[in-house]
Formats: sequence, C-alpha cells, structure tokens
Amino acid sequence: MSSESFKEFEKVSEELIYEEDWFSFAAAEFEGPVGERIKRYVFHHPGAVAVVPIEDGKIVLVRQYRPALEKEMLEIPAGKLDIEGEEPEKAAHRELIEEAGLDALRLEELCSFYNSAGFSDEKTVIYLATEMTRVEKIAASVEEQYMTTERFPLENVYELIDSGHITDAKTIIGIYGSLLCTIYRFRDKNRCYHIYPFRTKIYRFRYGKCFVFVNSTAYRWGNRKNFVWVVE
Repeated sequence: MSSESFKEFEKVSEELIYEEDWFSFAAAEFEGPVGERIKRYVFHHPGAVAVVPIEDGKIVLVRQYRPALEKEMLEIPAGKLDIEGEEPEKAAHRELIEEAGLDALRLEELCSFYNSAGFSDEKTVIYLATEMTRVEKIAASVEEQYMTTERFPLENVYELIDSGHITDAKTIIGIYGSLLCTIYRFRDKNRCYHIYPFRTKIYRFRYGKCFVFVNSTAYRWGNRKNFVWVVE
C-alpha cells in the first residue's frame, strides 16, 4: 500500500491520571494509519515564554537552582504561561521583571519550539528584548529569591555553549536564534553593515540565488573566527 493513501494518526481516547493547578498527566490511545492501536502517556503543559535580554552589548542571564537536576543552571529568563488569559508577550515582560529586574521597551518574537515532543505538548515562545530599563525584581518563587543575574559580552557567550557552561536548551536556541533573526532583518541593506544589537560587522556576498554572510575576523563565534550563513 502506498504511504500516500494512509490516513493520519487520530486520538481515540484519553484518561486523566493526575492533575495539578497548571499541568496534567494522562494516558491516551491513538489509532494508526492502518488501524493500529497505540497507547502513550502525555504530559499536558500550558506552555512557556523565554527572553533573550540584550543590555549595553551584553546578554543578561540568570543563574538558578533546578530541583529536577539538583544543580544550578545558567539560563535566559523564562517562565510558564500559568496565568489564565495572559498573552505570551505580556508574560515575557513579567518574567523579565521578576527574574532579571529589567523591562524592555522593545520585545520581538524570535521563534517557538516544542520542548519534549515525545511525551509533552509544552511549547516555548522566545523573545529578543532590547532598549532596557532597570526595575525592581519581584521574585515569584523560592528559587527566584536566590536567583542571580550575570552579564556576558556577546562575543564571549558562544564560548559558554561550546565549553558546556550553558546546557539549557531554550537558552542555546535563544542565543543562536537572536543572531540569525538580525541577519534576516538586515540582509537587504548595504554589503557591509553593523548588526544591532550585536555590535559586529557582517559582510554579505551573493552566490547564485543565495546570500552568504561572513562575520569579521575580529568577531569570534565560539572557537571559530568566522561563521557563515547561506540564506535563500
């Protein structure tokens, strides 16, 4: 039988196993393309937001204790969408204030991704925050009371990923996504230009129907002196 004639997977039942204020755990049964029955456990999550804050050419990260890992992690500010009716952008502003003591005049959506599609429907939306003002931190949990903020020059932050000091998935996605976002935004301007807010020159070359972007040799990407993007 051709795969083109297969119908889609379909959920036929779901049984709640456990529920808390903001999450639930269930056993769901699905029917496969040719009638197969499969059972999977599903963790339902309201979703989350995360923010890449850039202030004076530095990225602002938070160091906080993660009970599930029993250790501290270096991350971008983030939090759950656990307030009913709250829009993701408003939640991003709130989390930035609570965790980093910053408010952003400019907040732009970078990307969204599913954290663990194998068992959960959790989806995280990441924003780039610039034009910052400092405000009073408002800790919303015990962990946040002991959370500290750390600032790193943008030219050094990639070394933290390469060296394993940053291992949090949303933080890695946010850092790389923020740079790629600025490249797309400015790709139709002059051949050599500054990318805001990264304070580095990017040189553009045409290769067939594509653009190739190469950063200046003075700007380091991890342990490599140059990094190239090909954009259709």
